[in-house]
Amino acid sequence: MTNFASGTLILLGSLLCCGSILAADMNFHGVLTEPPPCTISNGQVIEVPFGDNIGVNTVDGAAHRQKVDYHITCDLNSSTDGLALSLSTTSPASFDASAVQTSLSGLGIRMMWDGKPAEFGQAVPVDPLDTPVLEAVPVKAPGVELAEGRFEAYVTLQAVYQ
Repeated sequence: MTNFASGTLILLGSLLCCGSILAADMNFHGVLTEPPPCTISNGQVIEVPFGDNIGVNTVDGAAHRQKVDYHITCDLNSSTDGLALSLSTTSPASFDASAVQTSLSGLGIRMMWDGKPAEFGQAVPVDPLDTPVLEAVPVKAPGVELAEGRFEAYVTLQAVYQ
């Protein structure tokens, strides 16, 4: 065995049997807080009436657009940093990713944030003092001839924190 190899073995052996280990303790601390309580439209159902005179041939994804009248109220003593709004539905329209299916076959209601198609489940950052405009507009499936009749659709608007 060479002198270098035997010297290395002796050095390693002495470190293993006699060496002291230097260590430092770590402490972690912080404060968990719940997001500030916010309500949308006082927890009431938001009605969006399209009226009784929508012609079956006038549904084009632009006509009959309605503003969704909602408001957000948050605890004044809490920060609203990270506040966002999210839309969800259990009945998405198969023909439009931004629309909810109505009770009439081939008819959906497209949701729009500030004039752009909404994405269900996508959080939209919000300043409670300057909320985005939410709109709903009837749309129809391509190639479908709509039948007359009353319709309903349901969407959930949630305040979420990111």
